[in-house]
Amino acid sequence: MAVCETAIHEMRTQLAPGMTENALWWILHQVNIARGDEQRRLYALAREHLAFNTDALKPGMTFKEFAEKSLALPEKFQDNRYSVIAHGVGLCDEYPHIAYVEDIADRGYDGVIEPGMTLCFESYIGADGGREDAKLEQQVLVTDTGIEALSTFPFENALL
Repeated sequence: MAVCETAIHEMRTQLAPGMTENALWWILHQVNIARGDEQRRLYALAREHLAFNTDALKPGMTFKEFAEKSLALPEKFQDNRYSVIAHGVGLCDEYPHIAYVEDIADRGYDGVIEPGMTLCFESYIGADGGREDAKLEQQVLVTDTGIEALSTFPFENALL
């Protein structure tokens, strides 16, 4: 409630003749996002998850080895985890489909991470029944020595 009241106060302060409704709503959303402590926490967890997993991947690992070394999500986010830790580029989680370690028996398969593969790392952080969540994705190229991020757009540091 305090964040909402701060946003409404800011809207009143900046309201001016001729201002569009969209410009006024932008103030509300900007303040809510900038001061939303839960969203910052979820975003930080999603970033940590991506960073850990991209650092853990090495060429030559099997999918299972990588799944075993990947960062386990906190228990309260387990039920809503994304369907894979990483997948290939395509319309819908293309090959390789690298399952979480707890999903390997039911819907995983093994393979080898090889140089030249392009992978999309996924991180979805949202509690079952929760009111907020965060989802991040990072595309990388597997090289002989590790990975190379394909996106040059930076993640938001201001949210942390």
